[in-house]
Amino acid sequence: MGRGADQGKLAAWRRRLARQKASGLTPMLSVAPALVIFMYTDATDMRKSFTRLCEIVRGVFGDDPADGSLFLFVNKRRDRIKALRWEGDGFVIWYKRLEVIGYDWQETLEVVPPKLVVRRTGIPKLACPKAPECGVVEAPRPVGLVEGNRYDTSVAAEVMVAKYAYHLPVYRQQNLFASCGWTPARSTLQNVLKHAANLIRPLVAHLREVVRASPIIGTDDTTVTLVVKDAPPPSDPDTPKNARAREVIAAAQADHRGSITARMWVYRSVTTPINVFDFTVSRHRDGPLLFLECFTGGLLADCYAGYDAVQAASDSRIVRAACVTHARRKVFEARSNHPVYASVLLAMFQELYDIEDRGKQLPPAGRLALRQAESRPIWERTRWFWCALTHLTRFITSTLADLALDQS
Repeated sequence: MGRGADQGKLAAWRRRLARQKASGLTPMLSVAPALVIFMYTDATDMRKSFTRLCEIVRGVFGDDPADGSLFLFVNKRRDRIKALRWEGDGFVIWYKRLEVIGYDWQETLEVVPPKLVVRRTGIPKLACPKAPECGVVEAPRPVGLVEGNRYDTSVAAEVMVAKYAYHLPVYRQQNLFASCGWTPARSTLQNVLKHAANLIRPLVAHLREVVRASPIIGTDDTTVTLVVKDAPPPSDPDTPKNARAREVIAAAQADHRGSITARMWVYRSVTTPINVFDFTVSRHRDGPLLFLECFTGGLLADCYAGYDAVQAASDSRIVRAACVTHARRKVFEARSNHPVYASVLLAMFQELYDIEDRGKQLPPAGRLALRQAESRPIWERTRWFWCALTHLTRFITSTLADLALDQS
């Protein structure tokens, strides 16, 4: 039935085509229902006509172009198409151009290497043509980052970001700049850094005041290796911080040590997302004591004993707040020695964390109310449990000591 139906459709199409020809309404392109269509997918030169297109049909498809099949050809941009077909008494070519109605944008990532440019600024030289005795004078030169205005502040920003954000020392930055056509000496980059540091001191002082204006400051520190071999002592003004630096560096050099373990402190405001870093040559309390002078509020930190001295010297201006994460970590590490007690305390910590998860989306006042209502009883229970453990430990220790004395 399928073959007979196809034959019927083909006969009906031929009769319709004959009627159209008789009435002079021959269509531009008529396709029979059972027509075989071949598509040549490679790009075709649209200047090719009957002969060249027939050669492609014979060479690629191995068919006779006059067998009644329809052969399609497209150009490289796929916006033009040619159709070749034998119509019984000769070949017919239909040529169609597709119009652009819009674009489907494709995004491709490219890397544009950095480019260094030299900006030339003309400095006017002034003279009096009718009074040579006045001499030649020069207009004031623009003030730059370094003497002579040889390096723009953009160079300093690039060096600072590479060094402090991407941790690239200046000797590696030499190669980066060399790939752009500039080969600076290491001392040149160090000089740019020095002048940039002096330039941004007021900004650092302002950020320090912004952090100290917060009701709560979080702080922590990390170790930094400071090379002191053949290093001159700090030449900055005589402040307690610099006096401590000269003392520590001189002691290290006297002991013939090439480096010391310095500290980098971070102070963060809880109301303004700003981090201020402060460098000291040691972990002496002078560092946080100087930074937090005139600060009033809560100090969130670890259990470093130096913070106790900072609180004591503040005349009750600073309220010490220990870090819960540090406390939990000590309990977590005690699981192997005291698994039962540690499990009870860790369960209480988990209750506190669940409450904090619920309060993340609340405003500060709502979060405080949630903590007072639900977290405070858990903290009281934790305090009671901890005190009970302490008394129990003391009791056991005292009892064992008494037994030891009786046996002796």
